Amino acid sequence: MNVRAFLVSAVASLGSIAGARAAPQCDEVVPGFHLPAMDDAITTVISGDLGDGEKLYFGGLFRTAGATPASRVARFDGVHFEALGNGLNREVTQLCVFDAGQGPELYAAGDFTMSGSVPMDGLARWNGTSWSGIGDVIGGDILKLKVVDFGSGPRLCVCGDFTSIGGVTAPGMALFDGASWTSAPLSGAGATAVRDVARMDDANGMRIYIVNQSGNIQSYNGTTWRFDTSVFGGVFTERSLTVFDDGQGPQLYVTGSGSVTALPFSMPHEGLARFDGVQWSALPGWFGTHTRATHAATVAGLPALYFLERNLGIGRWNGAQIQWIARWDQAYFWTAQLAEVSSGPAAGLWGCSSYDSLAGSFSTPTESSLARFDGANWTSYASPEPAVLPRKIGTELHALGVHDDGSGPALYTAGRLRGADADESSAIARWNGANWSLLPGRFTDIFDGVRSIVSYDDGGGSRLYVGGYFRVDGVHLGLVVKWDGAQWSSVGSSFHTGGGGFAPIVNDMLEFDDGNGRSLFVAGDFYSLGGAAGDYVARWNGTTWQGLPGLEGAVNDLHVHDDGSGPALYAAGKFLTIDGVSASRIAKWNGASWSSVGGGVSMEVATMASFEGDLIVGGLDPFNSSTMNNNVRRWDGSTWTTVAGSPLGDVRALLARDTVRGRELVATGNFTTLEGGAPAPRLARFDGTSWSAFDVGLIKLGQSASQGLALALYDDGLQLHGTLYVAGDFRAAGEHASRSIVRIVDACKCDATNYCSSGTTSNGCEPVITGLGRASASASTSFVLQASQLEGGRSGHIFYGVSGGMANPWGQSSHFLCVRPPSQRTGTQSTAGTPGQCDGAFALDWNAYVAANPAALGLPLAAGDQVWAQTYFRDPAGPKRTALSNALHFVICP
Repeated sequence: MNVRAFLVSAVASLGSIAGARAAPQCDEVVPGFHLPAMDDAITTVISGDLGDGEKLYFGGLFRTAGATPASRVARFDGVHFEALGNGLNREVTQLCVFDAGQGPELYAAGDFTMSGSVPMDGLARWNGTSWSGIGDVIGGDILKLKVVDFGSGPRLCVCGDFTSIGGVTAPGMALFDGASWTSAPLSGAGATAVRDVARMDDANGMRIYIVNQSGNIQSYNGTTWRFDTSVFGGVFTERSLTVFDDGQGPQLYVTGSGSVTALPFSMPHEGLARFDGVQWSALPGWFGTHTRATHAATVAGLPALYFLERNLGIGRWNGAQIQWIARWDQAYFWTAQLAEVSSGPAAGLWGCSSYDSLAGSFSTPTESSLARFDGANWTSYASPEPAVLPRKIGTELHALGVHDDGSGPALYTAGRLRGADADESSAIARWNGANWSLLPGRFTDIFDGVRSIVSYDDGGGSRLYVGGYFRVDGVHLGLVVKWDGAQWSSVGSSFHTGGGGFAPIVNDMLEFDDGNGRSLFVAGDFYSLGGAAGDYVARWNGTTWQGLPGLEGAVNDLHVHDDGSGPALYAAGKFLTIDGVSASRIAKWNGASWSSVGGGVSMEVATMASFEGDLIVGGLDPFNSSTMNNNVRRWDGSTWTTVAGSPLGDVRALLARDTVRGRELVATGNFTTLEGGAPAPRLARFDGTSWSAFDVGLIKLGQSASQGLALALYDDGLQLHGTLYVAGDFRAAGEHASRSIVRIVDACKCDATNYCSSGTTSNGCEPVITGLGRASASASTSFVLQASQLEGGRSGHIFYGVSGGMANPWGQSSHFLCVRPPSQRTGTQSTAGTPGQCDGAFALDWNAYVAANPAALGLPLAAGDQVWAQTYFRDPAGPKRTALSNALHFVICP
C-alpha cells in the first residue's frame, strides 16, 4: 500500500483527524503572463474622483486590465488596475462621473445587457460597490454621456439616436437627476440623433450647443433654439464639442470629418473649427481632415486643447500655434483616446488605443496601449509585475515547443498574433523561465498561422522548426521554416500542392526513427511537400523530403506509441480510409506502409498521448451537436473503449506527466464539464481511475469561445517534474489575468499537510503541528515547522522520519505515534508559556536545520523526497508522562 493510501486507511480506522485541513487546492497559477495594459480595445477613457482620489476609468472590449481580470470596465491609479465589481458583459462605449447629491458615481453606456447576473439595458451606474441599471434604452444607441447644466443645476445628459429612455419619451437627448428622467428641451431643434452637447458661457450669456449625426450645430439659450451652422458632412460621423479658452475668451471647438456641406467662413477648416458665439474660424496652420475628438487639459502647467487627427496623430493648440506631440502614418490609431489626471500618482495626460500599441509610428514608440505625456515626452506604461508578455503575443496560440539555441532550453510559442500595426501577423515568442523575447521576423498570419514548433537536428546542429501556413517578412518560404539563430529559411523548399481542406497547412511535426533513420515527420492538410507526393504526411531527413502516401484525408496529430511490439508512428485526424480501405481517423506506420488501428474511432481526432501503456486519443464532437459528447477513447492494443468520466466537448490536447501524486493525463480543449456533470472549465486530469477538474480553469471573460489548444512541460525551476504550460484562446486562468498562455504548478507538493490524530494532554491541551512556507532543496525559501497548544513550561522536540507515516497508539494515552522509524530528533526546546496552560509552542526553521546538520537522517534531501514530522514533549501527569501532536507530511521542493 502506498503512503497516501496507508494514511487515509489509518485515519479512517481511528475515526478522527485532530486539526486536519480540508482538501488543499493544489493547482496554482504562477502570475505574470498578461499584457502591460488591456487585452483588447479601449473605447473610452475619462478621469474622475469617486471619493478616493482622482483616477483613470476605462471602458471598452477588454476582459483583463494588466494582471487583473476586469470585464469591459476598469480603473487605474497610475500603477495598478482595479476591476469594478463584476464589470459588464459587452462593450462599454461611454463613461461619465456625475454627483446627483449623494456623492460622485460612475455612469457607463454601451451595448451590455448584464453585470454578473443582474440585467441592465445599455446604461448602468457604479456606486463604488455594485452596478445597477438606471433605465431601458429604446430605439437606438447612446452616443455620449456628459454632465451639463441647462439652467436648473447639473444633470447627466445622455445623447444618442434613441427614442426613449427610462420610460420617458426623449428622442435624441435625455436628462437624469440621479432619481428620475426628463426629456431635454429639444423642441424646435429638429435634432433626433445627437452626437454631443456642450455649454458655453460667453459675453452673450449661457447657451447649450448640440451637434447631430449630420453635422448640424444648434444652440439653446434657455428659451429658444437657433441654427448655427452645418459642418463636416460625408461618411465619417465622428462629432465632438469642447469648450476651451485659449486666452481670448471661451470658444466652442467642433470636430468631424469628410467633406464640407456648408462653409460659414472662407478659411480651410475641414475636420476642426471653432465658434466664439458670433463667428466661425479655423485654427492658423490647420491642415487636418478627419479629427476624432478634442480634449482641454493643463499639462505641466500649460493649458492647451489636444486633438486626435486620423491621418496625422495627436496635436495640441496653445492659443498661438499647433504642435504635433505624436505622429503616425497608419489610420489604425484613429480610435485613440485622451484623458487628463490633474493630481496624484497618475497625474498627466494619458493616451490609450484600441490596439496593442498606442504609438505606431511615434518618434518614441510605446510598448503598451497606454502611455503618459508629461508636456514634452511620452512614456509607455510599464507593468510592475514581472514576466509581462510582449505586445505582439496574444489572441490565439496554437503551438508550444522547447528548444535549446545554445543558451539553454527555452519555451517557444506562436499562433495567431497581432502585430504592431494591427494587421494579423505572427511573431515567435521565446520564454527562458524569467523573461520573454521575440525572434526577428514577421509571419503574415494567413488562416491559422503557426501550428507546430519543434527542435530538430538536421545534421547542422539543433534548429528551431516551425510549421503552419504563412509568409515570413512577406516572402513565402513554404509550410515549414527553420531558425538557425540568425535567419529564417525554407526547409528544402517546403512548398506544397493542394489540400483537402480550406487551405494547405502543417498541423504537427515530430522526430522519429521508423527504421529508415531519424527524420522529422510532418503532417497536415497537403497533397505534397517539397515536391514529394505525400498525401498528408511527409518526412524530412535533413536533405530531402519524402512523402508517406496512403492516407486519404487531413492529419491533425502525430504521436509515437509502443503497444508492446515496439515504438511506432501513429497519425490521426479526419481521414476515413487508407488506399480505399476503411481506417477511421487513426493509422499506424510500420516504416513502409499504413495500417488501421482496430477500425478506428467515430470522431475526428485532434490529439494523442500514451498513458499506462495504452494509447489515449482526444477528439472533436463528431456531430457538432449542442449536446456535448465524451470524446476520449483508449486503445489497449486490441480494443477501443470510451474513457468514462471524460470531458464533455472538444478535447484539443493531451499530455501525460509525472507529479508527486503519481502519473496523470492532462486534457485541455473547449469543454466546460466532465461526464457526470462536474464542472471543468477547459482543463482536466485523469489518474488512471477517474477524471477531475483542475483547481483553475481557462476563462475568456464574458464569452464561451475560450479554449486550450496546446500543452507542454518546461523546466523553469519551479516544478520538480517540469511546469505545466497551457496555450490557447483565453484571457484568464482562475482569478489571474493570463493572455492565451498560462503556467500552472502543483502547489500541494510543496505544501505541508496534516495527518494522524492529536491526543489530549493532562490539562486538556490538543497539540498541533503546522508548516509555514515550503521546504526547498536549495534552501532558497523559508519553511518553519511550528507546534502550538503545547503544555506550558515543558521541554521536548520536533522529530521526523523519511520512511513513511503510521498511526500506532502511544501507550495507554490518547496520543498516536505517526512517524515510521527510524526517526531523527531536531534538538530539545522549551515550550515556554505557563505551566498548566496550553500556551506552549515550538518552532523550527527546517531549511536552516538541514543546512546546519548535513549528517542527520535522510540528508542530503533532494527535490521530491518526502518527510513525516511530529512533536514530542513532557506531560508528567499524563498516562505515558509524555504527549504527541498530530503529524505533518511534506515534500521537498526544488
